[in-house]
Amino acid sequence: MTMNESESWVAGQAQGTTRQLREVLAKHVRREAELEELNHAARDLTRIREVEHTLRKVTERTKRLLDCDVAYLSAGVEGEGDFAVRAWSGNLSPAFLGIRVSVGNGVGGAVAATRQPVQVEDYLRAPEIEHNDYLDSHVRGEGIRTLLGVPLEVDGRLLGVLFAGRRTPLLFQESEIVLVSSLAAHAAVALDNAQLFESQETTMRELQRYASLLKTQNEAAEASAEVHEQLTQVLLRGEGVGHIMAIIGRALKVDVAMIDEAGAVLAGHGENPPSPPFTEEVEAALKRSRKTGRSVSAGGPDGRRWYVDTAAAGPTFLGSVLLASTRELTDVEVRTFERATQTTSVSRLADAAMAEAEMRASSEVIRRLIDPRRSSLDDLDRLARRHQLSAGPVTVTASDAEHGRNAAHLAAAVALCSETGGLAAWYEDRLVTIQPGDPKAVAESLWRRLRSSAGSPATVSAAGPARSLLELSHLYRESVQCLKLMHQLGRSSTWGSTAEFGIYSMLFTEGASDGLDHFVDSNIGRLLEYDTRHGADLVTTATAYLESSSSPSATASMLDIHVNTVSQRISRIDRMLGPDWRQSPRQLELHTALRLHALRAGGHFNQRSDQIADR
Repeated sequence: MTMNESESWVAGQAQGTTRQLREVLAKHVRREAELEELNHAARDLTRIREVEHTLRKVTERTKRLLDCDVAYLSAGVEGEGDFAVRAWSGNLSPAFLGIRVSVGNGVGGAVAATRQPVQVEDYLRAPEIEHNDYLDSHVRGEGIRTLLGVPLEVDGRLLGVLFAGRRTPLLFQESEIVLVSSLAAHAAVALDNAQLFESQETTMRELQRYASLLKTQNEAAEASAEVHEQLTQVLLRGEGVGHIMAIIGRALKVDVAMIDEAGAVLAGHGENPPSPPFTEEVEAALKRSRKTGRSVSAGGPDGRRWYVDTAAAGPTFLGSVLLASTRELTDVEVRTFERATQTTSVSRLADAAMAEAEMRASSEVIRRLIDPRRSSLDDLDRLARRHQLSAGPVTVTASDAEHGRNAAHLAAAVALCSETGGLAAWYEDRLVTIQPGDPKAVAESLWRRLRSSAGSPATVSAAGPARSLLELSHLYRESVQCLKLMHQLGRSSTWGSTAEFGIYSMLFTEGASDGLDHFVDSNIGRLLEYDTRHGADLVTTATAYLESSSSPSATASMLDIHVNTVSQRISRIDRMLGPDWRQSPRQLELHTALRLHALRAGGHFNQRSDQIADR
């Protein structure tokens, strides 16, 4: 070998060595970069606590490490044994997300079966994997040719399969497979940790929810116990169903009311407590509750949710409690409502027992007060003080009830007298009260209470006020006489006082109704007939004329008509009755007939007789 040849050979060897050194150095640099990227990926993955974020980061790192077209990850579907695409990096269609792989099918199925990396150079032509139309159509649609799959495994548990794909047939090198397998190992641990963190967070949320629910239930139980304590105190103090309704309404933030068997409201609480008339659904709920003895819910007529419950003592029906709420009640609240209804039963029974005791006591007291033939004034004073009867002037009332409503009227009268400081009892088949106050005011107050509380009208008469307890007997007889007169005059189901009727009460005798009819008809019958036939006002004009001392101008002022009109009407009355109707003694009889007619029509005359009440 010549010198030149030797030098050429040496130079060639040097160039080859240099080239090899450069390749080795490049591999080391690339390997170092890959390891650095892998370390970065591992550090990033250890900081991630959310599963979907973990999956997305793994696919992004895989695509960057292998410089491939797409990377995606199929995670196990809990309880089904399949794997579904959960995340990807690269250009894939949305339809690709969620496609499922079963063990044995495709590259993913092969990885799941062998727990080893699997790759094919051309997926659709690869005979070494199991094909099916479902997977093949999706792979074909995405244009994937080369596909690599590696397992994500922790402690023998396969969490998923990591894929790397190319749209040109080019196999991944062994070093790349090792690299992505290392990434998959880190990713599997990170995914397992993320799942654990999410599971812990879910458990914590459930625990917090249960803690909140337990707190709510404890608060509801405490509130229920507080309501029970309040209801107990109401019973001990004997405060009645009105206070019970208020406790229920405030505790449950609802409107509530109690009704009796006739549907009359006994007590209520709230801005819009339930009241009749009720819908068919509510009526059906009332019947069902009465049959079962339990609360029943129903849709109310106002869009609110209604709850009804029955107050009873054995077979004895004591009323129904109705509750209206803008929300569904909880089980604890329903039990509170039912417990409160039971309390109303006890309260109603206690009220009935107390009313019966008071009635017996009041009956005896009233009997002695209005029939004091064997009692001195001092005895009556002691009796009145002992039963807390007002020391001031008092009024005696007498009233009668509709058939079958005696008990309801008595309960209403006793309740009113407990407020006014009076006494009430059933005496001689009449409801009698002795109360402080003006007769007219007392009569009207009692009449309104009987109508609203007892649910039916009554006729109420009043006499008084008594200046001495010795006058009560006389006032009672006057009140009874007035009551009978009101019936004779067609004034049933109204209220009145003896002062209102004045001397007309002296006209009353048993069976005098026909006589009164004859008296009125014989004096003013022609005027009544004329007014009815012609729609005139001769009776009104005659009454006003006599009430105004036969003054045409005063009559015109009272009737708000022209004085000439009065003169024309008086002339017509003269022609019909004769001119002596304006002169005594016929004037008195005719005036009395006119007043009796006004009283029959419900007119009220005061003692000054300065107005006509039926105008």
